[in-house]
Amino acid sequence: HEYFSVPYNRLMRALIVLSGGCLLWFTASLVYAPVFKYYSFYGVPAILGLILITFLYCFYLTVNAMRRNMEGARIVLIGFSLYAVATTNDVLSFLQFLSTARVHDEGLLAFIISMAVAVSLRFSRTHNQLESTYARLEESERRYRELIDKSTDMVFSLDRNGRITMINRAVRDYLGLSVKAVMGRHINDILYSEPQMRSLDQFNVYLMGQKIEEVLTEKNRVSFHNLFRTNLHEPRELDVEMEFMQTETGPVISGRARGRTEDEMNRMKISEAQSYELMNYLSLAETLAHQIGLGLTRYMEYDDAMSLRLALREIIINAIEHGNLAITFDEKSAAQNEGHYFDLLRDRQADPRYRDRRVYIRYAIDSRRARFLVRDQGAGFDHQEMMSRRPHDLNEQVLMHGRGLIYAVSEFDSVTFNQVGNAVYLVKNFRT
Repeated sequence: HEYFSVPYNRLMRALIVLSGGCLLWFTASLVYAPVFKYYSFYGVPAILGLILITFLYCFYLTVNAMRRNMEGARIVLIGFSLYAVATTNDVLSFLQFLSTARVHDEGLLAFIISMAVAVSLRFSRTHNQLESTYARLEESERRYRELIDKSTDMVFSLDRNGRITMINRAVRDYLGLSVKAVMGRHINDILYSEPQMRSLDQFNVYLMGQKIEEVLTEKNRVSFHNLFRTNLHEPRELDVEMEFMQTETGPVISGRARGRTEDEMNRMKISEAQSYELMNYLSLAETLAHQIGLGLTRYMEYDDAMSLRLALREIIINAIEHGNLAITFDEKSAAQNEGHYFDLLRDRQADPRYRDRRVYIRYAIDSRRARFLVRDQGAGFDHQEMMSRRPHDLNEQVLMHGRGLIYAVSEFDSVTFNQVGNAVYLVKNFRT
């Protein structure tokens, strides 16, 4: 019943009761002579009949298991048949119907060996099934991880305390942080906070805490937007979705964050003109350039649009660094060599002389061309001297810090500066 997974029935229960009764009867006959007399006369035939019924019933179970193609049923049938033959031989020999040698022990040994082989086969099959299941789970986990890692959204999981237990590589694209640097930290550690305010006073931290509590208590999906902190300690606004998940290890918050999305109708524009006023955050240059780059894919190949995006981003970064924040090439080189460039950047962003400066960007895109005007509030630079240099005259330092201008000249059809050098007009004509 156990090996072939057959539920107990009335016949099986009756055989168990009768076997127990015969055992008690036999035990009593050993200590009480009158009982032995009745046992010899009635008990032995009853036991022989019980053995016969048990053998027939076990044969029925084994043959039925063979019909269901159960593992090891044939081997069990062979061993059980040998045991039945040996037992029958011994019974007939005991009743003096046969004069053959008794082979009950050999038959029992054959039955035990057959059961051992059958159990071994079942164990081997179960082990193989477990290995196969484990391999499928690993493959499924690998595909899931690959799907998560390839997602353009920042996918993450939090424990009930708000600590990050999983996050994909999109965190580098959005925040410039590595997965290793973020894992195990509290979600509040990657939220943006104003330098002059205590973290407990931050609305961003308060909002995140409220949303985590809502997910855990109400088990609802929540959507909101919040300011995250980039590796440059600058704000990056992201749309966030979080929902409750119950796992074997406890409650988990599954989340997803992505860049602020435009209205669907904006994607259907045949032309657009926009103006922006940017603070001195490098992450804003990336965000705006990325948004414009996606819009350019309507008029040009994706790779070309992304190249134009990079060139525009470098121009905006130059306007922030060398324009509004007045960081010279020499200062930037020295800070980079000493490994504290970002400290220099944050100091200039907080400096009262520069912190209120803005980068002004105007652009217009239609089916014929894209036009951009980027203007900062800095003192400008000698663009004529830079533009007049031949490529082989540029040393390594100029190539490093002047790559934005060099890249822009190679990507745009027209690059024109104003007299001072704090504004540049860029034109890209589309192929018709």
